[in-house]
Parts: sequence; C-alpha cells; structure tokens
Amino acid sequence: MELFDFTQQQMMTFGVALAVAIVAVTLVLWIVRYLKNTSQDRRIKKIIKEQSDAFARDVILSDGMYGYIFIDYLILMKGKIIAMDVHHLAGYIFGADQIEEWAQVVNSKSHKFKNPLYRVRLIVQQIKQLVDEEDIEAHVLFGDESTFPKGVPDGVMRFDTFREELGQLNKNDYMAESMSKTWDELMEIAKQHKKQYLEESQQAKQTAKAK
Repeated sequence: MELFDFTQQQMMTFGVALAVAIVAVTLVLWIVRYLKNTSQDRRIKKIIKEQSDAFARDVILSDGMYGYIFIDYLILMKGKIIAMDVHHLAGYIFGADQIEEWAQVVNSKSHKFKNPLYRVRLIVQQIKQLVDEEDIEAHVLFGDESTFPKGVPDGVMRFDTFREELGQLNKNDYMAESMSKTWDELMEIAKQHKKQYLEESQQAKQTAKAK
C-alpha cells in the first residue's frame, strides 16, 4: 500500500514538473519571438526613416461611420503616400492579391487567414475620401520568417528586400511639394481622430465602471 502511494505521488510530481516545463519552454519561445519581432520592427522603422520624407506609426482614423481604422504605418514618399501593415508570420505563405483567404503552413499544419491586402486597400479608400488624393498605395510587409513558395503577391513587400522596394517607390519628384501639403493635411486629420478615439475610449471605460 505504501509502495502504491509512493508511486502515485511520484507520478503526480512528474506530471506537475512536466506541466511547469512545458509552460516554461512556451514562455521562453514566446519571449524569443517577441524580442526578435521587436528588433525587426526597429529595423523596419530605421529603413522607413532612411527612405521616406516622413512617416507616422500606429495611425488611427475614423472609418467614416461609427468606428475607427488602424494602420501600422503611413509613409510619405516623393509623389505618393504608402499605407502599410506589418505581419510577423512564420512559415510558408500562400496567397494572391485577389484571393480572399490566404494560408500559412507551419510544421505541415495549415492555418487560414484573411487576405491582409483587403484591409489595407479599404484604409486607402477611406484616406482618399479624407484628403481627396489618388496617389496613395496599399502595401503589406512580411517579416523574414515568412516565405512565399508560389511567388509574392502584388502589394506585398518582403523584409529582406524592403529597403530596395521602398526606395523604388520614390518617384515623381515634381509632385513632392503638393504631396507634402496633402501629408500635412492628413496628419492633422489623424491627430484629431486619434484624440477623438482616446476620448471616446476613456468615456466608455468610465461608463463601464459606473455600471
């Protein structure tokens, strides 16, 4: 009886130790990935700063109804503005610019996700309504852990060629001055919309606490 109890206790101890080890490994992997993505985000920001005339990060704009849209970057180039989201997805990415669902394959497991270009294109449409400007492009940047075996869709940038691709968009110098004015207008609108969003969020929190 004592032998059985001791063995059962050992099994319970082993189970707890195994669970703790799994949690610890998962946490370490998460921290490593977080630090890598953070480092890559700093490099992305540095490249944008080098290649652009100006940029804004984590921009908030009204969606024209009762909500808001969020964009990782707005980038002022010579003659155009780039709206860009950043995705840190590992593995193989399969998709095309007009396909609604893309696939991410990691360790032979496939995960579906919505075409990220659709969201950025909707944001561009809203921006065009705000500033009445046509030379605004939608792009999505994927980090260096993703690979496109079937080719990179139009509108997608890869981290390893990001500097060159962004630099190639710096064209139409003769439009730079007018685009700069559009940029200033857009930044002022974004500032107002962000302030409005923060005020509404704070009000919602206060209302929730009062209930």
